[in-house]
Amino acid sequence: MVLMKNINEQIYLYLGRMDFFEITKAWLKPLFALDEEWRRNPHSINLLELTVVSGYEEMSAVIERAREIFTPYLSQDELAGLLRVISELCQNIYQHSGDTNGCVMIQKYQPNHNEAFICLSVGDSGCGIRANLIRRYSWLGSDPIHFVRAAMDGSFTSRSHGRGGLGLRTVRNITAAHKGYVTVRSETAAVTDWGKAVQNFSNLAYMTGTQVSVKLSARSSP
Repeated sequence: MVLMKNINEQIYLYLGRMDFFEITKAWLKPLFALDEEWRRNPHSINLLELTVVSGYEEMSAVIERAREIFTPYLSQDELAGLLRVISELCQNIYQHSGDTNGCVMIQKYQPNHNEAFICLSVGDSGCGIRANLIRRYSWLGSDPIHFVRAAMDGSFTSRSHGRGGLGLRTVRNITAAHKGYVTVRSETAAVTDWGKAVQNFSNLAYMTGTQVSVKLSARSSP
């Protein structure tokens, strides 16, 4: 069990709203809980809670919840793109990561009255991109950044090749079409596609598995 202490109150409340402590209760808990727990509305229009995904049933539930929350804030084309992105990334978890459970969370983020964004994060604690591909693509070397970058570039063009390829390239195309960006993080490497430029990050703190973050523009009000 990992104990967390000195948590900022607003961060603690946010983690509570997204069911973080419920999902992680078997191995992580706050050292001191707040006296008053957050009473979260289960039908929040801003947040799809942290949700465990281990198969098609959970993936379908996440997609329908996202449809319910975000329909007022996206055009039909934008909503279809978001749901396609969720589907592609969730399938990667149980098809390629080797992890029995991954997690997904979505939030509508509104920094001011004039703009809003939808932020999606999908992650797992599986083998990571490099370990999944290195036997077939050993010529890429040993640095995780080469594998993450190749996956972002669509170098692996068959689903049978594992994480990356058409699935990740589809995610990248959809986010670019809707003025968003995607970041793929695995082991010590990350790559961000800003639409007009791609930025590489190496020698980061080691992270087990893979995380994909997507940010899309949205309407600030229905």
